[in-house]
Amino acid sequence: MTSAEMRIWEAAEREAARAPEIQPGSDLALDLQRLFADFPERVRERRAHLDESRPNAA
Repeated sequence: MTSAEMRIWEAAEREAARAPEIQPGSDLALDLQRLFADFPERVRERRAHLDESRPNAA
């Protein structure tokens, strides 16, 4: 994950923590946590796949 993507991810986590409708332990909070639990890994996998599919510039 690039530093820009990491900053976006961290900002989203901060905003979610401030949202009154997303109380820790609530069903919505748990659903969101499950949904985004592997987000950094998915970004890394996507980047690796894109890097592999690019033709090598030799």
